[in-house]
Amino acid sequence: MGTASMDADATLALLTAILTDTVRLTGAACIGQHELFDPVPGNGGHQHQRQERIRRAEAARLCARCPAIRHCPSVTVPAELKEPA
Repeated sequence: MGTASMDADATLALLTAILTDTVRLTGAACIGQHELFDPVPGNGGHQHQRQERIRRAEAARLCARCPAIRHCPSVTVPAELKEPA
């Protein structure tokens, strides 16, 4: 029993606290697409920057057609996409 169960309990308590009052984005286009929003590992060279630009463009296209965009708390979503049409 020991430390492992205490760590699991503490982890569950922390996640519960973090997710309390979090908006559920049912039907969000980004579900399962987290890799588009995570940084690309690399050294910042030309190829890395190109990959970052491609990924950001793909994420922006995904956000632009998302039915849950107005409620998205992500700071990566441009404000103009969140404003009512």
